[in-house]
Amino acid sequence: MKLSVAWIFDHIDADWKTVDIAHLVKLFNEKTAEIEGYEKVSFNKDIFFIGQITQLEKDVCTAHVPELKTDAQLPYRKDAHKNSLYLIKKENDSFVWATIADLNGAKDGLFPAIFLEKDLLAGRWKEFAEDQDVILDIDNKSITNRPDLWSHRGIAREVAALLDLPFKPIDEFIAHKTIKHYEKKAPSLQAHPFGIKNDNPVLCKRFAGLYFDHIEARDCYLWMAHRLAKVGNRPIDLLVDTTNYVMLDISQPLHAFDAAKLPSKEIIIRLAKNKEKLELLDNQVIELSSHDLVITDGK
Repeated sequence: MKLSVAWIFDHIDADWKTVDIAHLVKLFNEKTAEIEGYEKVSFNKDIFFIGQITQLEKDVCTAHVPELKTDAQLPYRKDAHKNSLYLIKKENDSFVWATIADLNGAKDGLFPAIFLEKDLLAGRWKEFAEDQDVILDIDNKSITNRPDLWSHRGIAREVAALLDLPFKPIDEFIAHKTIKHYEKKAPSLQAHPFGIKNDNPVLCKRFAGLYFDHIEARDCYLWMAHRLAKVGNRPIDLLVDTTNYVMLDISQPLHAFDAAKLPSKEIIIRLAKNKEKLELLDNQVIELSSHDLVITDGK
């Protein structure tokens, strides 16, 4: 499991740059679990710029670069959209698309489209970019008995204790919502027009839902996508990134479902039918057995 020290210290009232990382790793290995290694990473934001696509042609994309008040010619990319924003990199007198690897990620591929407020386009975004970090690599096997450590906040609690630093309260990170509990079935209501039925409470101990009647689709937030890339995730868009970010931040797995694609207005947790088929995101079709737990739209 990879973790960002800068991210960990979101939960600790101290500056991570004042910490002796080698000493911290030694303490953690002695008292908690094995850190297999750590790596200092940097992001040279001086050579990166924001480009807004103004023209798409067969073999070339033209992007306006507000910070440099010029246009950049870039190779065509099939996921590019007019007016969308992308991180681009200057190499000598030309520009190339930023890759996930450029932002300290281990995944292959180009960095996705991003969302920025207009007043940040001309270079102010660099004031908020993390140009230094340390990535810890923790042996998963050494924390199988410590599920409280399966997140940045969990590790932060341990680090705060080891270094005698103040640990921030959870209320700084979450918004409280009223929870209505049901034994097996939550009915659809006017404020929450989707029912949830749990047909197997033995295997699925708890399933919670929160309905939004409107949400604005956006491209990735740059700061969030950068953090996800550093710890081995592939940034996709704001909605997917947010679910992954929350999971890695406070250890709460999340999934987002498009309400328009749930005509039954019901989510049902059940065992799969024997030889029932499921198509995955990569278009691979797998065959399930009656021992597999599935979350369904009722069909």
